Amino acid sequence: FVNGGTSETHGTSLGESGRKTIKRFFEKGGSYIGACAGAILAATNVDGENHYNNTDETVTNYTFGLWPGNASHTGWPANYGEEGVDSNIYTGITVSEDLAGKSKSLNAGDTVEPVRHHGGVYAQEKYVTPGNASYYADTFVLGRYAYCYWQQGWPGSADRYANPDNLTDPTNDFLGTNRDHNGQAAIWAYKPSDDSFKGCVIMSGSHPENVETGEIRDLMAAILRYALDGQ
Repeated sequence: FVNGGTSETHGTSLGESGRKTIKRFFEKGGSYIGACAGAILAATNVDGENHYNNTDETVTNYTFGLWPGNASHTGWPANYGEEGVDSNIYTGITVSEDLAGKSKSLNAGDTVEPVRHHGGVYAQEKYVTPGNASYYADTFVLGRYAYCYWQQGWPGSADRYANPDNLTDPTNDFLGTNRDHNGQAAIWAYKPSDDSFKGCVIMSGSHPENVETGEIRDLMAAILRYALDGQ
């Protein structure tokens, strides 16, 4: 499991040998889970640019290259609101049938909320890595963003949030230009079919890992079970 943080700093601090150690763990059958920055580090491309094995000396290589896809930042801010006020960003994540099958309490189509989102990512499903146009056949969407919002604590009225019904509402002052990520892949897995000896990679753009009870805890437990079954 690789946690959140600043992905480039995290990846470069490991050095090339450290990154190769994680890649070797995966190639020998171990499963990998990454949340937020951990999801970015699992990818090959970030925001459309190769950061795994780019030969351009002006580009920093810092990802692990476990998943041959592109992790794109949502553009949702890490925090929003008045200084000193609880202003976390939260998402609702709709669970897929595959992931619900790893849980005794979650059902396919359930929307788990509120999952903290801190400058995270989504999987660009239409992105094609050059030379590997068919990679997406081995990627499985386990959860999708239902909506994203800011509010002062939970529960309460989410009076500033983005969903398909109010994106054009002039009173919706949610920050960021990318407010239309509803339905994008929020949690996804990669299990290469061409090599059964490799493990499974699960990436989450948000943070389900720091909650001890309830549906969010059950979501994280299902992710762990999915990873264990993929080893």
